[in-house]
Order: sequence, then structure tokens, then C-alpha cells
Amino acid sequence: MLSCGVTVDQISKIRIKTTTKILFVDAAPARILVEALNAEGDTFSTLSEIPVAWGLSHTGEGRPLRIVPFEQSTYDAPAEIVALENTKKKGYIILVEGVQTGSATLTAKFVDAHLKNIPSHKLDLTVVANLLLLPARDLFLPLNAVVPFQVHIVKQSSTEMVAMPSSSYYLKVDSENICSLDKMTSSIRALARGRTDIHLFSHNVDVKAKAGVRPPSTSISVVDPETIQWVVSENNNWLLETGTRYQLCILLLDSQGNSMFISDNLRFDSIIPSDYFEVHSTSKNQTHFEVTPKKVGKVVLRSRFTAVLDEIGKEQQTTEKVFGEQPVQIVDPIQITPSEAVFPYIARRKISFPLKVSSLIIPSTFFFYYTHQT
Repeated sequence: MLSCGVTVDQISKIRIKTTTKILFVDAAPARILVEALNAEGDTFSTLSEIPVAWGLSHTGEGRPLRIVPFEQSTYDAPAEIVALENTKKKGYIILVEGVQTGSATLTAKFVDAHLKNIPSHKLDLTVVANLLLLPARDLFLPLNAVVPFQVHIVKQSSTEMVAMPSSSYYLKVDSENICSLDKMTSSIRALARGRTDIHLFSHNVDVKAKAGVRPPSTSISVVDPETIQWVVSENNNWLLETGTRYQLCILLLDSQGNSMFISDNLRFDSIIPSDYFEVHSTSKNQTHFEVTPKKVGKVVLRSRFTAVLDEIGKEQQTTEKVFGEQPVQIVDPIQITPSEAVFPYIARRKISFPLKVSSLIIPSTFFFYYTHQT
């Protein structure tokens, strides 16, 4: 036998309940509900079909939020809410969607005459854009390096670039003694050794007044480079085959081994021996290459950090003490003889055939054999 106790009481007050006070522009709507409590603070199980008047107020231009009917969304609504919406009313659950950045106040109160003396309840909500500041990773820069930043906004179905400068968003550097900011190009230039941060703010949201709102930021450290490291595609294996195309690039490292950001205004002197490589393409600052080995042998790749372009485009020479070398061994492709083997199928009998591998450089014990079908 099961039993259930039922208590009938008067509503003393209401409160708006939500899982978040921060909503994103063009994101899925947030479910917000109102709860009713008695004089002892106990929460009523349901408000059923009691209509609720929901209101939105805001300051400034534009409307940050809008209330979305359940019938215009993919959310399932309780039967009593559907019944209220069919009569152009709202119930204890609503959907709220961010329209543009800003702040708004959501108010809930009862509309029935016998409940009109119950105080309304208000909730402050903040709408922010789901923004990306790129590059987003921690940056390590040499002096005078220039880094252009991009702003992207994440929406439900896509990611869009925001044209900067913008009437809605702006960039700010904590210490312009370390990095200067060009607002027209959204780029920073490293001026002095040290650490600072760049932040992306919205003109419509005061992050200092809104706890929990953190603007997109990138950490910047201006340090001295120490060495250069070469990197090759194909798992960074420097045993290269003739006739195979590879991507080569160089990394600029500081004394802690951090990979530094190589901006377009840095200049390098990189040497790839033309006797051993056919160079298909080279980046302007000689940091990225597309090559094909054409001759068997051992060779050394070299690169040196030589200069930085200043504000007027003039090359400022470095000490040229930052350099890197990479030994490379070039071999002909491995060949298996014969290239094709055909076996008759004989039930309950295994057939074997010896295969020969030809390589002038690599010992046969270094080979790993496998088949696509076993």
C-alpha cells in the first residue's frame, strides 16, 4: 500500500530560478522558471496553470534578451505550459534567448487578482557574445615582433569573423610599456621584455560590475630567443626519401624551450643545399619550405635569426647569435622484390614465398613488415 501526503497552503513569495545568469548571443535559449514558497520557506511542487507575467527591462540601446515561446523552439513544454501558450499567456517556465550583448532585468509576478499582493521577483541577466580572440594560446615574442589579432564570434551553426575596429568590441593591453596596440589593425608590437595580457571587451558589458564575466584574453611574454629548431612533416623523422615531398619549418625557442611566435616582420637566413633538395616554395621570412629530396647522402640544414623590421619597415639587424642546424640523411625509397606475388588457393595448405628488400643505407633489422589484409 502506498500513500502520499498532500499539503495545501498559501503562497507567500516567489523567486526566479536559473542555472546561469550569463547568456550567449545566438545560443540555445535558457530555461528559466519561477518557484513559489510558503511562509516557512517550503517550495510548492508545481504552479500548474497559474499564469505568470514576465517582463524584461534594460538600459541603453537595443534589446539584449527576448522571451521565446516553446512552440518556436525545439524544447518540450509541460502540458500546462502548452495550454497557457495556446491562450497567449505564459506560465512558470519560459525560454530566454540572448539577442545582443548587454544587461537586462527579468521580472516575474502573478496576474490573477487573488495573487496580486504577492511581491514580484527580479533577476539580473547578462548577455555576452561567445567570442574567440586569436591567437588564443600564450605568446612568447622577441622584441619588435608584431602580432595581428582576430576576433571570431561562435554561433549555433557557424563561426564568423568580426571586423575590427568594431562599434561593439575593443581590445586593451594591460601594459603598453611592454606591448603597444594599433587599434586600426588590431595588432600589437613587442616593445620591452616582460609579461602582459591583451583582453577583448564589449562596449555593452561592464565586466567589472558583472561577476563571473571573463573577457577573452591572451598572455604575452616578451623574451629573448636562444636557439632555432628544424621540424619536418612525417613524424619529424629526418631520414628522408628521394622523390617524396616534405614540409619543412623552423621553430624559434627561448631559454625555457618555449616555442616563440614567428611574426611576418622577423627575418631569417635559412640554407637548404640545392644539390640535395628541390625547393618548391619558400615563405617570405624563410621559415616554411616545401621540398623534395633528389640526391642520396648526408646534409645539414642551417638557419639564423638575422633581423626584425621596425615600424617604418627598416631592417634592424640582430646579433645573429641565434641559429640552428639539423643533420639530414637522404635515402632512396625502399623496394620490395617482386612487387607483386600471386598464390594459388589450396585448402588446408600454407604457401610461402621469400620477398627481398633493397636498401643501400638501412639495415634489414630496422624494417617492420605488415599487410593490409591478413
